Amino acid sequence: MQQHFNDIEMKTRNAAVTVMAALLGATGFALKEHLVVSIWRIHLPIATLLIMTTLLSWCAFYVMDRHWYHRLLIGAVKHGEKIENSVKGNITQIDLTKSISAASPAKIFGFEVHSSRKLDLFYGIVAFCIVFLLIMSLYTA
Repeated sequence: MQQHFNDIEMKTRNAAVTVMAALLGATGFALKEHLVVSIWRIHLPIATLLIMTTLLSWCAFYVMDRHWYHRLLIGAVKHGEKIENSVKGNITQIDLTKSISAASPAKIFGFEVHSSRKLDLFYGIVAFCIVFLLIMSLYTA
């Protein structure tokens, strides 16, 4: 089950990056062509609307990944640990889940970062860049 949920998370991230790339590609085209839409006498570059859509979709993928599939993965890992602990007396070498959990944290700028924070960093850094692009698109209007 752990592998299944991990695979779903990776597919979710792959889809998020693909959607983001497509929307940013469309944004580049909209900027090149100087495409503008008028809504209630307000003129907005279509690029700005596309970047807003990019940010919204990126956030939706984050919520789905972090608060849906990642929680299921953590649940599967915890259950795997329970199973391993229950048979440990009979099979002394059964520690795969524990070993993976122990190897998972990474040191980033001296801080130990676990999978949930790594996930937050992945989506957060990209979201920050998208917000930067959004602000820049408003100034190029």
